[in-house]
Amino acid sequence: MEEERQARRERYEELVAKRKQEDDAWRKIFPLYPTDDKDGFAVSLMPGEAEKQRSFLNTYGLCAIKVLTDDECTRTIEAFEDDVNAQQNTSTATDQLDLSDSRTWETRNFPGGARGAKFLMPALTLCRAAFQNRVNDAVYTSFVNIYGHEDLVCSLDCFGFQRGTEDISTEMGSSRPDWRWKLPIHWHVNPWEHEVKNDGREPVYMGLITLTDQTHSTGGHVTVPGSSAHLSTWAATNLNCPTRAGQAKQPRNTIYVPKDCVMKNYEQKLMLRRGCLLVWDKRQAHGTFENKGPDVRLQQFVRYIPSDSWFQKLDAQSPKEVYERFDQIRQSVKLSWKKEESEKEARELALAHASLYSGRTVSSKGRHDADLVAIAPMQQKIAQAHGDLLAENDGRGWRIFDIEERYRC
Repeated sequence: MEEERQARRERYEELVAKRKQEDDAWRKIFPLYPTDDKDGFAVSLMPGEAEKQRSFLNTYGLCAIKVLTDDECTRTIEAFEDDVNAQQNTSTATDQLDLSDSRTWETRNFPGGARGAKFLMPALTLCRAAFQNRVNDAVYTSFVNIYGHEDLVCSLDCFGFQRGTEDISTEMGSSRPDWRWKLPIHWHVNPWEHEVKNDGREPVYMGLITLTDQTHSTGGHVTVPGSSAHLSTWAATNLNCPTRAGQAKQPRNTIYVPKDCVMKNYEQKLMLRRGCLLVWDKRQAHGTFENKGPDVRLQQFVRYIPSDSWFQKLDAQSPKEVYERFDQIRQSVKLSWKKEESEKEARELALAHASLYSGRTVSSKGRHDADLVAIAPMQQKIAQAHGDLLAENDGRGWRIFDIEERYRC
């Protein structure tokens, strides 16, 4: 009997040792992103630490960089409230958004826009504070360090907002599990085609700026550190993956990591301080984890990409693509308002126009969408609203937002 127990113990110890050996091998491929020993927040670098930034991206596939002060975060949060309230649908909204009052967080009080109820915010923000952050010297310097050159343009992207879900006051009670939001880890490139399509071109990076602390309570960013460098190897060893077949039948911009993939075991939930620019390789497997506390989570999506038209064509939020999309909307919307599609497109145009002037003396709030159909091209409106800001730093803003010479003030 004792010999049998000893044999079982030895087999168990062998199994544990084998699993640890396998785990150690995988952990070398997917190393944990470093955190502050005291509070557990992700280590953040400074804008001028170019070598460290590139080293972190090579090792972990992402890096956090401190770019905004507390005052700049507060200014942006106030602007976010103005932005939402300027874009509200007056036929459905019942309250102005107040981030300190959870009773105003009902979905009907958010603009949503053409993307539907799933998203609280439209596809882009054009408010003053958003542009100030996009051209912020620390943000610009960080992306120039990472790419190694200045031939870049900046995305015209959106705010991201997640509501508190527990210990709050709402019309449905103090708990709102329907407001929780979790995005499983995914890629923004096709693992099996990326190398061929990219054809040796430089990597592209995604980014967001945290405007509030992101904690285990608020939810936040999930990553698989090192997965960008592992992408080609993973694709080569998963040629018969069902996800590949599905992508071939119906291509998507977001490809989810299979549920049984070993990468799922090496996900890391990041806690991030407010004012951090989080930059990650577009090949990185990443997602979000849900908010299970009372506090909101707010970020602004900002990324720089190479200015070449090949890169801009692949990014729906690049300046060229945004200008082209809104010009098409502007030309196609009809004043008859008889077709649902036209009304939806006009709404998207009106939201962008309202965002452009939110929090300023000149505002489109209260005007019917039809009044906005004949507005000037989007890049001209941006130049008129924010030309003084874009002209700073020897006119750097004109270049990074790809504003044509004829529209520059």
